[in-house]
Amino acid sequence: MKKIITKNAPLFATAVLALSTLFTASHANSVENIQKQNLDIPLELKVPSDDFSVAARNGFSLGQSQEMAYDPIQKKLNPLTIPLLLKSKSGEIKASLNGDIKLINDLDPTKSIEMKASIGNVELKSTKSQDIGEKERNKIGSAVNLVISAKVPGEVAKLTSGYYQGTVSIMFEGDIAKA
Repeated sequence: MKKIITKNAPLFATAVLALSTLFTASHANSVENIQKQNLDIPLELKVPSDDFSVAARNGFSLGQSQEMAYDPIQKKLNPLTIPLLLKSKSGEIKASLNGDIKLINDLDPTKSIEMKASIGNVELKSTKSQDIGEKERNKIGSAVNLVISAKVPGEVAKLTSGYYQGTVSIMFEGDIAKA
């Protein structure tokens, strides 16, 4: 029996080597066929100050463009309502426009519609800051609506077709020294 094992040892070693090479080659091919994809997910976290903050509620992103809804049958512009959360340790929050609001036609800048913005029942002005929200509620966090609409609703019917755009710029102020 010892003669048979010794006589066939080179053959056995060759068979083991061939099998191991075959296994390694097939394993290498499966590694080469693997595809990879990287996924980057940008994350943001904004923790508002306990002293003063103004933020959108219900998933609105104030930094993104908001589309105004035009009703072509009634030829009117539906108001855009953005829910806000106001908070001021002193309870005092004032707001004003940083300029007039206009939606201007991209192709013909002479075509435009004047807009207005209100928070709660206070129409914002560019000439002076106005108190908004209720002081006691603002101390704990007050939910109010920012409503953007046509200044003169009848003027919307006179607009020519096209793409109109503009910006609403609002300055919020809170006196944290009084807190």
